Amino acid sequence: MRTRAGMVLGTLGLATAATLITAGPALASGSVCATTCASEVNFTSDGEYFTVHDYASDGKSAVGDLQYYYNGSWHDEGWVWNSNGYSGSPVTKNYSIGEGVEVSYIACFGHASTGEIFDCGDWHYDTA
Repeated sequence: MRTRAGMVLGTLGLATAATLITAGPALASGSVCATTCASEVNFTSDGEYFTVHDYASDGKSAVGDLQYYYNGSWHDEGWVWNSNGYSGSPVTKNYSIGEGVEVSYIACFGHASTGEIFDCGDWHYDTA
């Protein structure tokens, strides 16, 4: 004889199994700061969005770099500058990087007028 609790648990088990079978790829996202978090970058693997934030009104630009590992070497996507200042919008780039590819990114400060980049944080490693 089946109990109502047994039927509910059986239904939940089927729903969970269906979710596991149809679940999409795991999404990775992360963020890293420069020497202080007045400059921060975020990476979201769903769409490969790279965003540079400037959280200080200090006359410096927030700068970030993203690289990806492909065919045995690192490829640089180039520096992304946010010179919008504290009151301005973040700067977002949308990259096309294959799913599962290793990426690394870093946040720094800079002077856009001279191209000088300084006070970088540590590289953060993630997966697209």
